Amino acid sequence: MKPETVEQEVLLLATSTFSKRQFCEIDTQPGEQTNLNPREYLEKSCWNGLLISLLPDIIKSNNDLFVWKVENHQFFLRISLGSRPPEIESRFSLDPDSFLPYKQMN
Repeated sequence: MKPETVEQEVLLLATSTFSKRQFCEIDTQPGEQTNLNPREYLEKSCWNGLLISLLPDIIKSNNDLFVWKVENHQFFLRISLGSRPPEIESRFSLDPDSFLPYKQMN
């Protein structure tokens, strides 16, 4: 039997009040740059593991999920999670820049 592979994709809107909240520092090194804009701060928080505590209902902590990629788009952050590097097909992605070209227009 093949082991179960989990791939998840999360979009965080950069213009929402949720993304503009102040998040606690995780793994901050002495002398590390802390004057980041809210979007960079949110991205850094995602890399530092804060995403699982922010979204416990979406991301189950019993899964061995790793953050593989955080992409900074114009209006949102796209976070790719998985037990291995995700291979999400563009037409099945949550990213509108990926799936809209596949949508058939009437």
